[in-house]
Amino acid sequence: MWRLFVVFCLTSILLLVSCGSPVAPNNPPNVPNNPPNVPSNPNPTNNKTDVSITTTLSWTCSDPDGDSLTYDVYFGTSPTPPLVKSNHTSTTYNPGTLNYGTKYYWKIVAKDSKGGITEGPVWNFTTMSLPSGSLSVQRNFQVSLNSASGPIYSSPTMDRNGNLYLGTQGGLVQMGYNGNSIGSTPTAYPVWSSPVVDRTANKVYFADISGNLFAFGSGNRRITNNTIYSAPVIKDNNIYVVDLAGDVLRVTPDLNSYQKLVSLQRQVRSSPAVLGNKLFVASVDGRVCAVDLATGTKLWDKPFNDEKFYGGFAIDVNGNLYIAGKRLWCLKSSDGSVNWSYELDGQAYANPVISSNGVIYIGIGDTSGTFGTLHAVDLNGSRRWKKTGLRSIYSSAVIGNNGIVYVCSDWIFAINPYDGSIISSLELENFVESNPILHFGKIYVADEAGYFYVIRALSETIEDPGTSWPMFQRDWYHTATR
Repeated sequence: MWRLFVVFCLTSILLLVSCGSPVAPNNPPNVPNNPPNVPSNPNPTNNKTDVSITTTLSWTCSDPDGDSLTYDVYFGTSPTPPLVKSNHTSTTYNPGTLNYGTKYYWKIVAKDSKGGITEGPVWNFTTMSLPSGSLSVQRNFQVSLNSASGPIYSSPTMDRNGNLYLGTQGGLVQMGYNGNSIGSTPTAYPVWSSPVVDRTANKVYFADISGNLFAFGSGNRRITNNTIYSAPVIKDNNIYVVDLAGDVLRVTPDLNSYQKLVSLQRQVRSSPAVLGNKLFVASVDGRVCAVDLATGTKLWDKPFNDEKFYGGFAIDVNGNLYIAGKRLWCLKSSDGSVNWSYELDGQAYANPVISSNGVIYIGIGDTSGTFGTLHAVDLNGSRRWKKTGLRSIYSSAVIGNNGIVYVCSDWIFAINPYDGSIISSLELENFVESNPILHFGKIYVADEAGYFYVIRALSETIEDPGTSWPMFQRDWYHTATR
């Protein structure tokens, strides 16, 4: 009994000691939270003028405690700008296409994960003025080569020296930047596809409708018995050509050897594009596929029901593909799966183009030529605006370095990217299937009556192809690669 009493007393003492002696905490005492530092280093800088209408806002901000930050973005034309984005995780923000000659205000509110909030100052900038002047023809003439003339379907290209190349019913013509003739390669068959420039060698390649591939000034080689409508693509010192039957051919630059990589066995009129080691091809029956350039293996092949694809691709900086038929499609380049689609009000016949701030432009038309619309679509697939009454559009738009969008039917229009309004217009002799290019302050384009035009533009050149896809096959060289 005494032994049990001792055990009970000892146990009680231990319990009293454990309860009465506080255990040191594992975590240090609470430290007061410091709010984020004040947002700074705005871009555009405060009070800056003549800012691009496709500018992206950026700033810097940090937290004294190293906490992660989110931001509330306020932006608008009021000195007390409204909230446009909450809990933004990046230090850049795309406000969309802005209006010309407008003063914008913006501020950033930084928030840390512990409830700390710091409001930045209100900054402002003013966008560039609406370009003055109007479209005007500097030169136009009907092209004839090798006693042949007629509709021109080929799109002009430009080499490193500023010389122009254009496929015609009688071969390829070479012109100076003012449109004066300086050379030609007559061919027995028409050249309907668009030439491409090897920028490294400054060499021009083109194909005729009888399956011959030419190097301007250096001979030719027959590479297929099928018609060629699409533009060649140059990648890793090889030339890739897709013929009307869907055969994908790889040709050496000297044209001495070629091989058929794969036969897609479908009708292809549109021009291919390249991203990394993948060649993308779209067919008239509404299919899109990716081909491995090294092996010729089909990596994926996707059908799009009730579609017809006559135009080719645009590729954004994130590697997404855009192609249009009765809808504008945004596809993952990895597997062809659909990110989104946007319904058009007619058939698209040409490539989409993409501005540096992520607006896709695509025109539609009909076979009568009377109906045409230009659509402006955001990268999330939502409509920004559409402009009707332009008559049928069969060629790609081109985006100027000041944001102006140029598009052709049997007129050429300079379009305000902010709202789709027409800044200037000019009537042509006929409809345009030749995709225009823009450089030296001039638009170069040809029409179905066989006329070639040198038109004074309201922009000096195209948007930076490194951050956009501003024209057919991306740039003046028709590079078509990302």
